[in-house]
Amino acid sequence: RNALGKIASLREELQSRIAQRSIGKPPSKAAALAANTRINMTDPDAEVMKQKDNSHAVSYLKETAVDPKADIVVASAISGHDDEIELSLPLTQQANQNCRDAECRENYDTVVTDSRFTSVSNCAAFEQEHITLIGPTQNHEHQSRVPDPNHVSFRYNETDDTLCCSAGSTLHCQRTFHSGEDNADIKVYSNAQACAGCPRLKDCTTSKDGYRTVKLDARYPAQQRVLDRYLSDEGQALYGKRSHSGETYQGDLKHNGRFLRFLRRGIERAKVDSRLHDIVWNLRRIINARGPAIVWNT
Repeated sequence: RNALGKIASLREELQSRIAQRSIGKPPSKAAALAANTRINMTDPDAEVMKQKDNSHAVSYLKETAVDPKADIVVASAISGHDDEIELSLPLTQQANQNCRDAECRENYDTVVTDSRFTSVSNCAAFEQEHITLIGPTQNHEHQSRVPDPNHVSFRYNETDDTLCCSAGSTLHCQRTFHSGEDNADIKVYSNAQACAGCPRLKDCTTSKDGYRTVKLDARYPAQQRVLDRYLSDEGQALYGKRSHSGETYQGDLKHNGRFLRFLRRGIERAKVDSRLHDIVWNLRRIINARGPAIVWNT
């Protein structure tokens, strides 16, 4: 009876957790959250997450914001659920709050990140908060890694709200509808007349209508602006520094410090351990800037 009661309690907790995380999410996102949400009996705050070697382990997710000039951690966030995008904007806001608490004059209004954080929804959320996001999109990275000479690409023109394909045709917005699945307004672009005489039509579409139709999230312009900033000379220069500024802390912590896992259970304890890691790193950076270098000794 005790075992059955425990199972029922865990099931109830699981459904409550799924419902809480699904608030405001489109059905497709909510379904993915439900499928990936777990209850771990040894540490209820942590969940099973996929590791870099494709294995799975009970883990906490940690994201860090690093100041590129001082190489110090200005904010970090811990979560028992693997959803990096959800942490990114609150992490930036926390970094600015920490600066205000420390009576710093500067405010972080630019974030350089990788393609994991440049989804349409995240780009729009950062823009709404007047924070400049710079980074590649997953689609751009895929096309760069696996170039396809037959691929027909489209470029959005925000001035007249059109799409220009790589074959030179212009697609106009024909209608807009709200997608309950994506919880977003979707714009539909096409140009039947231009497609009719296009020599690359077979490379572009297999539609029985005889022309290409493109559906675009109405928030896409925000994502395009993020990509344009990344592709600019200034964006490339900033992104070139991201690996050192953003990844050195984690690499040093894991490789040199041998901190491969949190040693205590419970998210509050994990947060304390995380803050101690951040403090040690920042102290080392300050001391190294003023005197002999200090390294980990394990």
